[in-house]
Amino acid sequence: LGKVIGFRLYSESFTFFDFFFKKYETEFTGQDHYKEMELLCASFIYEPYLYKKLKSVLPDIAEQIERFVKSLIFSNDDSFGKLTYEWDKTDIIHLFFVVFKNQHIVTHLSTEDFRALVKFTYPKHSALNYILYKLLYYFPINADELPDKILNLKLKELILKLTSDNGVPKKEIKKFYTFIASLPSREDFESQMAYLRDNYIRQEGAELHDLKAAFGHNVSLLITNIRQQKDQLETEGKIDEKMWNENRDAWFEINSFISPILSFSKSFNGFLKPYPYFSKLKKFEGGENSIRGLVGYNNEIFFMPAENLKEIETLDKLEVNMIMIQREIEVNSAFHQLIENPKSDLKNFINDILAGLAGIGKVVVIQETISLEGLIFGIPKDYTDILLTKELVNNVKNHSAKGENTNVELTVSIKSKSYISVKIANEISHSSFEKSNGEGLKCLNLLAEFVPFGFSYSSETVDSKFIQTLTFKTQ
Repeated sequence: LGKVIGFRLYSESFTFFDFFFKKYETEFTGQDHYKEMELLCASFIYEPYLYKKLKSVLPDIAEQIERFVKSLIFSNDDSFGKLTYEWDKTDIIHLFFVVFKNQHIVTHLSTEDFRALVKFTYPKHSALNYILYKLLYYFPINADELPDKILNLKLKELILKLTSDNGVPKKEIKKFYTFIASLPSREDFESQMAYLRDNYIRQEGAELHDLKAAFGHNVSLLITNIRQQKDQLETEGKIDEKMWNENRDAWFEINSFISPILSFSKSFNGFLKPYPYFSKLKKFEGGENSIRGLVGYNNEIFFMPAENLKEIETLDKLEVNMIMIQREIEVNSAFHQLIENPKSDLKNFINDILAGLAGIGKVVVIQETISLEGLIFGIPKDYTDILLTKELVNNVKNHSAKGENTNVELTVSIKSKSYISVKIANEISHSSFEKSNGEGLKCLNLLAEFVPFGFSYSSETVDSKFIQTLTFKTQ
C-alpha cells in the first residue's frame, strides 16, 4: 500500500492488488474470503487519509472496498458474520465514514440508510451518538467555516426528516437537530432577516394563538410544568415521565423559534455588535450565561430521562433560563424591534439631526438638488435613533464652540449612484472634551464595519473645524 500511494509504480508493487482485485470480483468462496479485504481496511481505520490516496491511484480497488463496506451494514446476507477477524461494529461505522466522505456521504446516506446504520450496532449498543458526532464534521461551527462546509444544508434536511421518523431514537435526533439548527447558515443576510421577520409575524398571528403553539404559549406551558414538577420532586422524590416528555416536546417547539435567531447571530454577529458596543452580542453569544449558553444547558437537561432528575436546583435553573431567554427574544423585545424595522428613512434622519442641533448655534443646510423623499438606508431604525442621531449630535455638542455665533454646516450630496453623503462640520471648542469614553465613536465604526448596513463613517479635524462624514447606500 505504501509503495502504490507513494507512486512507486513498479510492476511488483501491484502484485497484491492484482490478486486482491481478482479475488473480490468473485462471489463469497468460504472461510477467510474477506481476509485480505479486512487487512487493507484495517489500515484505513488507523490511517484514514490513506484511503483517499489509494482511491486516486486504484479506483477499481476503492470501488470494491465501497461494495464491501455497504454489504456489511446494509445487506441482509450477514456479511459481518462471515468476517475472518473479530471486529467491533463501531469500527465498521468509522470505516463507513472514511470510505464515504464529502459528497459521497450525501449520496449514500438516505433516510433508510441512516436507519440501517443506527441499527447495525444493535443489540449490543447504539452507535447513534457516534454517527451524529461524525456528521458534525460537515457543519460549520463558526461563520468563517461556511465556504468549506458545503453539505450542511442537505444533511440538515435529512436530520429534520429523522426527527419525526419512528425508525430511529427521536429524542437523540431532536437534541442533535436543535444544536445544528443554531449553527451558522449559508443563506444570505436579507434571506435570514426575512425569515426572522416572518417568524415574528407568525407568532402574532391567529393560527398559532388559536393552537396555543406560539413561542410565548410554549414558554408559559414549560414554566408551569417545571413549577409543578418541582412540587412533585419535593413531595414524591421523582418526576412524572409523561409530563417530562411534554416538556421535551414544548422545548423542541420553542427551539424551532430560537434556533434561526442563534443561527443568524452566529452568521452575522456584526449585526448585533453596535448595540450598544457589544452588549447585545454578549447577551446572545457571550458564554454560559448568554442565550446560546442557556439554550445549551436546557438542551442537556430536557433530553435527560425524568428518572435522572433529582435536584430541585436543576429545575430552578431551567425556569430562570426560560425567563431570561424569553425576555431577550420575545415579541416586542429589543431584538424583535431590530428585525421588525431593519431600515431607516433618510429624510427623517436628516430632520432628527437638525432638531438635535437646535440650540447649538446657527445651522446652515447645504443640499444638492436631490429629493430625499422615500429614500431609505439599511440600518435598523433603533440603531439610527440610538447610535447615529444621538452620537452625531453629541459629537457636535462636545466639540463645538459655544455661543450664538457658532456655525454648523450640514451638507447633503450625491456621492455616486445609490450613495448619499451627509457631512456635518462645526467650529471646534478651544477646550478639548475630556469626559468621553469613546464608545459612541466605536459604535459608529462598528456600524460601518458591517457591510450589509451599506454605511461608512469618518471624522477629522481640519483647521478649526470638526468634520463628520457619513455615506449611506440608499434604496
